[in-house]
Amino acid sequence: MSSPSSFLSRPPADTFLRDGFMGPVRLFTPAQCALIVESLRVGSHPAPMDWPKGRAPNDRFFFDLATSPTLLDLLTPLLGNDIVLWSIDVVERDPGQIHHWHSDIESSAPGGHFVSAWIGVHNTSRESALQMIAGSHEFGKPLQQVAHEHKLRWGEATDEMVLAWARERDPLAAIVQPAMADGDAILFDGRLWHGSNNARGEGRRIALLLQFAAADSPVSIPDYSGPMWPFRFKETRPPVIVVSGRGDDAINRLVPPPPAIPLACNRITTFVGKIEPLSPADSSTTVRSWPLMSGSTPALRYLEAHYLWLGAGQSPHGSHNHLAESLAIVLDGTLEALVDDDPSFATPRSIRAKSSTPSLLETLSRARRTGVITISGP
Repeated sequence: MSSPSSFLSRPPADTFLRDGFMGPVRLFTPAQCALIVESLRVGSHPAPMDWPKGRAPNDRFFFDLATSPTLLDLLTPLLGNDIVLWSIDVVERDPGQIHHWHSDIESSAPGGHFVSAWIGVHNTSRESALQMIAGSHEFGKPLQQVAHEHKLRWGEATDEMVLAWARERDPLAAIVQPAMADGDAILFDGRLWHGSNNARGEGRRIALLLQFAAADSPVSIPDYSGPMWPFRFKETRPPVIVVSGRGDDAINRLVPPPPAIPLACNRITTFVGKIEPLSPADSSTTVRSWPLMSGSTPALRYLEAHYLWLGAGQSPHGSHNHLAESLAIVLDGTLEALVDDDPSFATPRSIRAKSSTPSLLETLSRARRTGVITISGP
């Protein structure tokens, strides 16, 4: 998913070489961020391949995000023409949750040639985004090693401790925490000392972590079964994908990118499912959902439907905006929806809907009585 070039101000590569990071730069528009969040919420995504960061080889949605021309144009001056994508991760942090200070294990080798793109897509702010020690990629030691030398375990190093250790190596060192918003990215060297604290507390913060390397840099999977230092790695190499130029099978385990799925190849077909009946005690208080279908049609890139039971006074979720069209068909009772044309949801108005469309409702009501529903596609 590429964004118009007008959203991007390209910082010079020498800033990255000097500080170990550059940005923020705008990669995604607010609408694109909302689409990513919606896809995470209701989309169908395969499990990562081989390790938690292995989304790239089998998830085309995330692969397309990671290989946008805008992002690759930024990476080429930093990594050269031959680049591999080795990690795609979705990072979620609850209010107040801390990701402790660290250097990225996979990309902590002294030679460098690794670049990570941290992109906030939901509830991103200065307070919830990355904290970094500028220039720490040149300190010669990952932060975990320094903490170990001070006899501290993972997570015990405070901001004050990290800053003091940095100033032993650079008297001008400071903690940098740029102002960021949804769609903004920080590109950083994996050796950099960094962390995050979702201190703002306005809700769960969601970010994408896209990680790249020069094609001549080997990538390994960390072994977390023991202490955090010294680093250990598994024998199995992670799958990596060449996204620019050429790769080398002797250095990394190269795999092809996930295939692009034509619109017509993911058609919704006939589906038969069973809806489990609710007990009388549960039916008045429960919020229960049964998925019915998810896929595309000749006219729609994405179509999803589910059967929802709401007990009296219950709601399936809090207020939020839908990017796509939504249709609710009331089978029984009355549905009240709060809507507002203003995305701020400052002055919502109430809409009430009762059961209607007799022929359709007769079919669906029969499904509710029998517990079986059939949907036929093209």
